[in-house]
Amino acid sequence: MSTNAENLKDKAENAWEKFEDNVEEGWDKIEDKAEALWKQFQAKTGFSDEKIAELKTKASTKIDELSAEVDTWDDEAKEKWEELKTKASGWWAKLKDKFDGDETPK
Repeated sequence: MSTNAENLKDKAENAWEKFEDNVEEGWDKIEDKAEALWKQFQAKTGFSDEKIAELKTKASTKIDELSAEVDTWDDEAKEKWEELKTKASGWWAKLKDKFDGDETPK
């Protein structure tokens, strides 16, 4: 390889390494800021990690109870339930897209 090509390759590799370092450093700063904001939110609302885990456990228990109840339904009721779940998942997907910025407001 010629000297110019080697120099260009070295410069490109160095630039890429600097870019990667800057991205990693930026991401670390974002993570630190997000963690600080989360702790502030928890302090203001009382939603500690323990409280959130407790809520998840309660929700999981309730979902298990509802699933057991659905198992006792007849076929027509189960079909309606599946239809409702499909609609609900579509609504949640749209909401998530809006929050993620995937969809511009109309």
